Amino acid sequence: MKNRFLLVADINLATFEGSTAHFLGVLSGFKKLNILPLILLPKPYPPSQIFPKENLGKVYFYPSLGDYSSFISKFRYLLSLIYFFVILIKKKPNIIYCRFTPLFLGHLLIAKIFKKKIILEVNNTPTDFSYRRNFKNFLNSLISLSYLLSGKIADKLIVVANGMRRDLINLGIDKRKIALIPNGTNPEIFKPQKSLIKKDFYVGFLSKIDNYHDFEKIITLGEALKEEKNIKFLIIGKIENHKLREEIKRRNLEEKFIFTSEIPYWEAPFYINLFDIALITTPEKFCGYTSPIKLFDYAGCGKIILVNKELVEKERSLKGIPMVTYSSIADLKNKILTIKKEFNYYLENYGKKARQMVLKRYNWETIVKKSLKGITELEASKKRKIEKKVILQVIGNLSGGGAQTLLLNFLKEKETKKFNFEIFTFKKKYSLLTFISLLKKIKKVKPDIIHAHLFPELYYVALASFFYKKAKYLYTEHNVFNRRQKYKFLYPLERFIYQRYDKIIACAHIVKEQLIKYLPKIKEKIVVIPNGFSLSGKEIKENEEKADLCFIGRLEEQKGVDILFRALRILKEKGISPKTFIVGSGSWEERLKLLKEKEQLSNIVFLGKRTDALSFLKASKIFVLPSRWEGLPITILEAASLKKPIIVTDVGGVKEVLTEEEAIIIKKEEPQLLANAIEKLLFNEKLQEELGEKAYAKVSNHFSIKTFSKKMVSLYEGLLKR
Repeated sequence: MKNRFLLVADINLATFEGSTAHFLGVLSGFKKLNILPLILLPKPYPPSQIFPKENLGKVYFYPSLGDYSSFISKFRYLLSLIYFFVILIKKKPNIIYCRFTPLFLGHLLIAKIFKKKIILEVNNTPTDFSYRRNFKNFLNSLISLSYLLSGKIADKLIVVANGMRRDLINLGIDKRKIALIPNGTNPEIFKPQKSLIKKDFYVGFLSKIDNYHDFEKIITLGEALKEEKNIKFLIIGKIENHKLREEIKRRNLEEKFIFTSEIPYWEAPFYINLFDIALITTPEKFCGYTSPIKLFDYAGCGKIILVNKELVEKERSLKGIPMVTYSSIADLKNKILTIKKEFNYYLENYGKKARQMVLKRYNWETIVKKSLKGITELEASKKRKIEKKVILQVIGNLSGGGAQTLLLNFLKEKETKKFNFEIFTFKKKYSLLTFISLLKKIKKVKPDIIHAHLFPELYYVALASFFYKKAKYLYTEHNVFNRRQKYKFLYPLERFIYQRYDKIIACAHIVKEQLIKYLPKIKEKIVVIPNGFSLSGKEIKENEEKADLCFIGRLEEQKGVDILFRALRILKEKGISPKTFIVGSGSWEERLKLLKEKEQLSNIVFLGKRTDALSFLKASKIFVLPSRWEGLPITILEAASLKKPIIVTDVGGVKEVLTEEEAIIIKKEEPQLLANAIEKLLFNEKLQEELGEKAYAKVSNHFSIKTFSKKMVSLYEGLLKR
């Protein structure tokens, strides 16, 4: 059965309220998930300010009976109950999403009688009510009872703050039902905009002007900044406590404050974008009971947010957003002056990063997903999708290297459709945050196999195995040598790390031999699966610019490009200057460019990292790979697939792919031998063609991506059966 939602709330769309913002946000989240719910609301009052109905979808308005604060308007709850009953009968929704108020208890009882699933959104608790309203003890007891009964009836309760969750648990509601999900914003609406040119520096505040929002603190702050003539306070919201406005006048601060009065909520992004600093002032007694929507709206607009320290300390769910905290008026003043002085720094490190967190975590689509989790067929369909075993590939990036190319080609193969593959990449190689992000990814996707490639991925995944024990762990050794083997003090750590893996793939037999020589105790874990390629020359468009030689790879010590340059210098002394493409980037790039200038090798062209690298190889006569060490280099498979003659050093698993009949193979770190090989091949077109054809025949028969994929899938299946 397809889910049919009914959203029930008691909010006035004609007013500028946090409840209005929250409701519209939740609705936008539903729409992002392609869910069009039925909606039951009171008619906006006054009617002239009604929110455009087309933005809501299928909405049923019941009479509000005038001003919501009037006594007669309280009878709207009875009308709401009647409308609710009729909708249940006629439209047959199966999930009720209710923004709770104690007077909705009757709605929930009827929904339960009709066996509907109920998601209860709780934005106030009895404690919060007593803070805001001076109710008598008897009424407070009734409110608590209403909360308790509603919590027992509901299938899931959503709270926005930790204090609310604690209150509900203390009432006796099952904590397993309660989800703490902070508020959010719509980043497509609340986003950075180019604002008008301003001569003043604006500290902005968006809310009702009343004691609940501690506006007296802002007045005192205005007085403290009185001498800072170009710092103004831009106040967006309805003035409910006119004594506060009079206090500003009494303190002679009228020039310091600019009031817009109440505005429609959908105009808020324009005004927020006028702010230089966005201010949050929440009284300490409310901290832990609130998740201010304006905070997320500020963050969505990329603003620098100043917030009182108590709010962040008591509400851990807000700590994901970068904010500047203050502890007193004096501290607040100093923070504003510091931000004004170093504005660009704070904008970059707080404003822009706050928006990034909104896009990642605090947006309504994400929030609604979390709210529906465990209740709807959305979750059921998600579970059906992941019935296939999940394999998490961990690799630093997906560009620029043989390991990356091999992985991407492998994932395109038909054989891999048996599994759901997830990929974890990262920007910072050596960072605790990278490891934490990996653990979060593992927790999210719950993989059956975790497959690591390269270093430091090797270490990260091995350490992750202590935190997640449900997976099989796999590592591919892509090189015959790594620099860590030089350091004897690392040996115990290396042995410990490799032993954490269930299987280790060596990309060549020589790689296996070297690894066993280094770590004999892991011999039984190692399996050899040679690399494969999936490229056809017909798929590659040849670059218009031509060259004699081409190198593709990372510009690192391993690849020996400096040896190639020394060979080219030898050839230059003989009057031979082959045009050479250098495709790739790395830590040796600047060193190599200096070497080029020093040796005056004008025919060398640095192309950087390219997604179309093979188009340059196709436009070249010869492929050269003068490596100091290798595993089984993907680039020689790619060159062979394009029928290019290959000059390569005798390292790693090269001879497991090609022999002297299919390529020119020379000793490593021998510039003279390399120069001789280039000269020999450059002026012998017949030999070029012969080597290219033989190399193509060899690799196409033994090193196809299909063969590689079948072996990999077989290994995965074997691991999962253990």
